[in-house]
Amino acid sequence: MPPIINNPNDLECPDYASDTFANARAAFVNANMTEEQAVAALQGLWKVGNDAEKVLWQQQVDQEALDDVEQVRLAEEARDARQAALQLEDEAARKEEVKRHRSKYIAIPMRDAPSIAPIFPAPYAVKRLEQGSYLELYYFTNRGLEAAKHTIAPPDDDTLEIKTNTDGSVSWVPAAASRDPKGVVADRDIDWLEFTIAVPRMLRAMEQAGWAAERVKMIATFWGTLMTHPYRDSPDPIDAKTLLVYQDEQRMSWHRMITSPTGAWDLARINDALLRDTKERVYNEERTRKDRERDAQASALCSPRERHR
Repeated sequence: MPPIINNPNDLECPDYASDTFANARAAFVNANMTEEQAVAALQGLWKVGNDAEKVLWQQQVDQEALDDVEQVRLAEEARDARQAALQLEDEAARKEEVKRHRSKYIAIPMRDAPSIAPIFPAPYAVKRLEQGSYLELYYFTNRGLEAAKHTIAPPDDDTLEIKTNTDGSVSWVPAAASRDPKGVVADRDIDWLEFTIAVPRMLRAMEQAGWAAERVKMIATFWGTLMTHPYRDSPDPIDAKTLLVYQDEQRMSWHRMITSPTGAWDLARINDALLRDTKERVYNEERTRKDRERDAQASALCSPRERHR
């Protein structure tokens, strides 16, 4: 139905007695209806039609009011949705800002400076532990921590640097995830003093990196067992070296096997057969090294004529 343009409440009944409506009156006048009665009939018909239009007009006004309310509601919902979207964008931007510049937003506890200075391992070491990967104990020795003082990139630095791969190709890697392998000392080549210093530091770092408690406990038991093993107090230096080599090889193999189809094992359980094999290899390597030193010394004592004979 088309909308009503004019308010029927503002309309007045036409003057049906005027000459303008003579033809309309004539249509009603007959033997039973006078002209005055025809005027009254026309007025009555107009009033019926006007009353009907008043009802439709009121319905139209009410509907328009409802439509206005609905439009206001929809506009408010759209405004709220825009504000919510902007708020989500602001929150996401805030979270990204905090993530990228975490140190700027960490709450600082109001307390005294620690009596024992905190340690700061190399960024590479921090990244490796966060990944749950193998890491040499060297990074937590005094030598390793001293070398870390000269590292430029912090652990959360996103700076990229070029890395030359084994096949000669190059790739971009985070600066904090790379290291200089020239200065790193394998576990087998650190001494027992460095080992005992590095172990508790590395265990704390594992906990801080979120390692599972049972895994940290396993490694702690593994290292503790080696520290109290009879070989440790043996007067034969081969025995002490055997424990360092065994620790180096077993922990590295254990890390590699974690993601393998067969999985890893309980590192804390010392395999005596492997330990004996390791001792034999260490002994042979030491004997070979001494033989070469002896031969080199003997060669150095030979006369020039004998050396060129």
